[in-house]
Amino acid sequence: MYNASENGVIEQVYFQISQPKSLSDSAVIHHKANLVHSGIGGLDTSYTGKDVIIGVVDQGIDFNHPDFKNEDGSTRVLRYWDHTINNESHPNFYDYYERGVLWDSTSINNGSCTSLEVSSAHGSTVAGMAASNGMANGTNKGFAPQADLVIVETDFNQTTNNWKLTIADACDYIFKVADSLGKPAVINLSLGDYYGSHDATDPAAELMETLLDEKGGRIIVCAAGNSGSQGPYHVGAEVTSDTSFVWSIPNPNPTIVNNTSDVVIYDFVVDTSQANFNFSISAHDINNNYSKRGATSFGTFGSGFVSGTPIFENINNANGDLIAVAFIYREIQAGNIVGQIAVTGNGFSAIDSLNYAFGFQTYGEGHFDLWGGSFSGRSDFISETPNISLFPEIIHYNMPDTLQTIVDSWNCSEKVISVGNLRNRMSHVDFNGNTYTASTGIAVALNTAISSPSIAYDVFLINNLCFI
Repeated sequence: MYNASENGVIEQVYFQISQPKSLSDSAVIHHKANLVHSGIGGLDTSYTGKDVIIGVVDQGIDFNHPDFKNEDGSTRVLRYWDHTINNESHPNFYDYYERGVLWDSTSINNGSCTSLEVSSAHGSTVAGMAASNGMANGTNKGFAPQADLVIVETDFNQTTNNWKLTIADACDYIFKVADSLGKPAVINLSLGDYYGSHDATDPAAELMETLLDEKGGRIIVCAAGNSGSQGPYHVGAEVTSDTSFVWSIPNPNPTIVNNTSDVVIYDFVVDTSQANFNFSISAHDINNNYSKRGATSFGTFGSGFVSGTPIFENINNANGDLIAVAFIYREIQAGNIVGQIAVTGNGFSAIDSLNYAFGFQTYGEGHFDLWGGSFSGRSDFISETPNISLFPEIIHYNMPDTLQTIVDSWNCSEKVISVGNLRNRMSHVDFNGNTYTASTGIAVALNTAISSPSIAYDVFLINNLCFI
């Protein structure tokens, strides 16, 4: 490296000579897993994951990696269920699946298994943290180097089935395999989405709780957070007698609805006891001082609909011309009204302008939570609002935030272990709406040995990060 002056003379030359090294070799030391492996530090025996099943539901795994093999070269992956393959060679008990192939260790060992993670290596990384044995270089080990593996490669692009239920079924399958072998199992879910029920009352979360209640020796560990960098995508507000609102801007490339002309605005969850407010979907012209062009009629959010049946309402301008159509889908789930609101044009064509901000307007009494965000195939909420001198109504604007970063409903279960990385965020909001910020230099991670025999996780335990 050099810096040159204006006359081209080299003023400084800098050399750096160093020996590169892998940095993950210290993870088991930093998180005290080496003590767990050795059975010291107050433990009565060593814990290395021996005779334990680790299940990973993710993007698959590179089972050819040496760290996922035994000393004799045979695979440590007992089962590999790939949901992404268009086949029906799935495990028993799951006949409703239209896709999926199940491979066993014999198929992997003889080279006939054609499923292999080749994209981001996210699944391999997660599995490596949990269970790599250091065969690759003799140094980098995971937290359970002697555990066996059961892998489920989920289909992130599936549209036929309820994706969350496929995750619950993956957990069910992993536990079934462990039961057949007479071994305890720990399942890792480093996945999820930010929408739908956030109180563990949806079918997927309830199934997971049932699985955990059936017998001991079962643990489900799931990731929390992970979206703090995505910008404001959540709105939670108390409804008052003043008409308040939040705007979303159209997403020209939505990915979560069947009709590609839809511009998805948000998903919502409203407690039925808090749903006695009135709401409307409005259209505002961004290029004309956010002036209101039209809106649907106000209706009571918690009534006037049939659960699971969509409603279409027109958004007309002052002349009666149709601007767009609001799609409103609501269903009742365990005391909550959950669903989605989208906007499309006349005859399900593109709306007449992408310069609109579509508003969710409310008045009355109650509380609602909305989620948007183009990062997940929906549209972004507007957080840079006009000045009050230009738009006086802005005093009633409900500003979006990033406080609700829980990943999925199962995170909200008291029976599922949710973990988060302190490096990702330094604060969280609890069940009661209180904000907690970690003090500088204070370790908030809890190193614990889970079950017996089992594995060690270094986790930041997050409790009550949900709402009801």
